[in-house]
Amino acid sequence: MVKFGDANSKLLFVEFADPSCPYCHVASGKDPELNKQVGQQFLMVADGGSYVAPEVEMRKLVEQGKAAMAWIFTVGHGNGEMATKALYCAFDAGKFWQVHDLLMNNKGYDLQNNTIKNDKTKSGELAEYLKTAMDPTTLKACLDSGKYDARIQSEVAIARSFGVSGTPGFFINAKNFAGAYSWTDMKADADAAMK
Repeated sequence: MVKFGDANSKLLFVEFADPSCPYCHVASGKDPELNKQVGQQFLMVADGGSYVAPEVEMRKLVEQGKAAMAWIFTVGHGNGEMATKALYCAFDAGKFWQVHDLLMNNKGYDLQNNTIKNDKTKSGELAEYLKTAMDPTTLKACLDSGKYDARIQSEVAIARSFGVSGTPGFFINAKNFAGAYSWTDMKADADAAMK
């Protein structure tokens, strides 16, 4: 689990995600090409639609000091374990969101699902792709260390304990939003929690 913000905030977001999951990409707001492909209801406002990516709005509230957030991995599409380990390594280096945003763009989606596919021998390719966010030598060493192998399974168990069976899964405090909801459908709950 990766945590951001003040844990004592009135407003807590929990995101259960798999960086190889197409609907996690939709909810991230970092892959507008995929948003266009998966359906009109996910066409982003910037592209003439009505969809507002929830993760972007949650991050804003965390950065403004109004909320806390936990990001937890669970299997949603099947090819995101290596990318998740890269996120853990990046978090340790203070680079979580920089690495996250590269993984959640269209090139990151393609790389995870068509090239890396959780193949540990391709850690160098993943690290090289993420080099604008983090030193590739450091990242490859972290990926190859096996440091986070057990953490993957423990986070999947956490997701199960929350009743999460697909990705993305969001919670605003105790309220569950299972799927790539638009922020417009979640905002009232976030606003109520901050009062």
